[in-house]
Amino acid sequence: QARLIEYPQVEQFLRSSEVRMVLVGVFNGIQQARKFAMQYNGLKNGFSTKMIESGTGRGAQVEIIKTSEYFESKRSNLKKYEAEQERIMKLIIE
Repeated sequence: QARLIEYPQVEQFLRSSEVRMVLVGVFNGIQQARKFAMQYNGLKNGFSTKMIESGTGRGAQVEIIKTSEYFESKRSNLKKYEAEQERIMKLIIE
């Protein structure tokens, strides 16, 4: 469900089985790469990543590494719902 309309190549990566990609050739400099990394790093829009920016000028790049934070947050919510459902079922049965 990852959505990143402004960067279709990144959206495609996020939906793939790949774990790591380097986004290069799209930034005018390290400041723009840092801004991108700050904007999309962490848990966002159906995905979670760690981003590391590097380089200078047109060679500025961002390494994007998928993390399991999004999956873990969804799994945690599921466990809470399951526990609540079990509690409700016990009340109904009693």
